[in-house]
Amino acid sequence: MKGQGLGSRGWRLGIRLSLGLVLVWAPLALGQERPLGPEGSELRIAVRVFNFAPISERDLEAASQITTEILRKAGVNPDWEFCNAAEGELPEACNAPLGADEVAMRIVRRPKLTKGALGCAECGTAIEDSSGRGTYATLIYDCFNLLPRAEDLLPSFILGTLMAHEIGHLLLAGKDHSPRGIMRPQMREQDWQLAAVGALGFTPDQAGRIRSEVSRRAGPVTALAARAQR
Repeated sequence: MKGQGLGSRGWRLGIRLSLGLVLVWAPLALGQERPLGPEGSELRIAVRVFNFAPISERDLEAASQITTEILRKAGVNPDWEFCNAAEGELPEACNAPLGADEVAMRIVRRPKLTKGALGCAECGTAIEDSSGRGTYATLIYDCFNLLPRAEDLLPSFILGTLMAHEIGHLLLAGKDHSPRGIMRPQMREQDWQLAAVGALGFTPDQAGRIRSEVSRRAGPVTALAARAQR
């Protein structure tokens, strides 16, 4: 798909969406209060990202900040580990086994895609381990150009939104797709409009389940560590 993708001039941020993106970024700039878990511990989930696509470090960082804001609104703080798999040798941290409080995501190419009304479900997949815990997600880079009515959004914004969707799959233990919010199986034009003004996120019920799952994965260690730092 030469001439398309994250570096394409065809991807531009429309003026009508500028205010919306300011609203999305404002909470990060203002340093909103961090969500806390049991006994005052901070709810955190480690996210290891393997980049097999032609996505620059800058775009991936911008996308992760969009994902961070969506997850923070659900009460969880992600810690990012970026692994540029396209460059060959990976840092030692990228080759280590996943911890209980860690998930992984691959961003890959798929050269032959048929145009159609693709949504989050077709742009990515999520798998669970033998215990039913969500562990690995895959996002298809080439799919981003085929999303309906997404022409005015920055590609890093689209990537960050889809990353949040797939992380939602990993943390919702199979109870994932819903008729509203970021976990819709198909992203419509109005959904992207909501996303542009920071109004597309997890439902209150989903956010509660995500917090419970992150807390469960962390176990009592998080609370003990928090007390030790006081």
